[in-house]
Amino acid sequence: MASIEIEKLRHEPRGIMSLTTRQVADLKKQMFKARLDKFGRVLHCHAPGFKNVPYETDSFAPGEGVFESISITGTTCMLQCDHCRGHLLQAMRHANATNFEEVLQATIKSGARGVLVSGGSGKDGKVPILPHVDALKHAKERHSIDITIHSGFMEDDEILALRGAGIDGVMFDFPGSAETIKSVCHLDKAPADYARMVTTCKDVGIPVMPHVIIGLDWGEIKGEMDALSTLGQLKPDVLVLVILMAFPGTPMSGIVPDIDQVERVILAARVLNPDIPIQLGCAKPQGDFKERVERFAVECGANGIAYPVDETVALARELGLEPIFHGDCCSLVTKHMREA
Repeated sequence: MASIEIEKLRHEPRGIMSLTTRQVADLKKQMFKARLDKFGRVLHCHAPGFKNVPYETDSFAPGEGVFESISITGTTCMLQCDHCRGHLLQAMRHANATNFEEVLQATIKSGARGVLVSGGSGKDGKVPILPHVDALKHAKERHSIDITIHSGFMEDDEILALRGAGIDGVMFDFPGSAETIKSVCHLDKAPADYARMVTTCKDVGIPVMPHVIIGLDWGEIKGEMDALSTLGQLKPDVLVLVILMAFPGTPMSGIVPDIDQVERVILAARVLNPDIPIQLGCAKPQGDFKERVERFAVECGANGIAYPVDETVALARELGLEPIFHGDCCSLVTKHMREA
């Protein structure tokens, strides 16, 4: 496939979904070579030592509690998106409006070198981060610790309020379909609202790491290409790809996206974002699906993978890559790229 056709795909990314198997294989090879030319041979493998998330490979065993996650709303989420219904909060350390700083300091004292601060959203889609900006600032000033935030939706003035806290990154889901935002996430927002968040974070100097959830709309691909195309223009610090993992007891329980379509979205992410580090994040179906999708991500030029299986690490070495493990969140990959 000639380079001019790659440029055509960047203008018409949905064409990637209709490529033949042979064309996909050829495009993967070109994207892998482009990734080597742009980023070098390191494959960043991330394994935060979250409690209740067992992980160990032949290559790495993370220290438990080295990187922690804290929900500032405990297990409470008012938004109740159809794929999660607050289940993601259950495995986190729990805090509330009055004791967050105490929980944060206890987490640091226990040995954590990094913290993801998240929580349930209100009906407006916002995680109540702003009352705790001073606590975050104090932690950054007093300790050598990485702090990232999974913010939910934020207005410009709320992003500006985070500017002085010294946080290492803001993460939020970046849907590409207004219909999905309304029907799955129960919000009256548009993709342009999330694009503005990326722009504002960049304008005020806060690292921004949007997450694209592949298959968010009941396992269907709807809006992902638009999201990836938009992000290719906005150029966030890191692009994180995750795959629908609908929890038991939720309306989407048992739904798994079609893996062929998932792979093509991952390939599109690399085509549309040639200059941005792309990470395959924590959330992805397990078993054979996980191994296959990790293989595909490596072959088409992903920069890193969270919790890779041994087979993925072995494949990376076969392809001439150098897997390097980090005990932190995959959104922090640019820190390791700077240190290399």
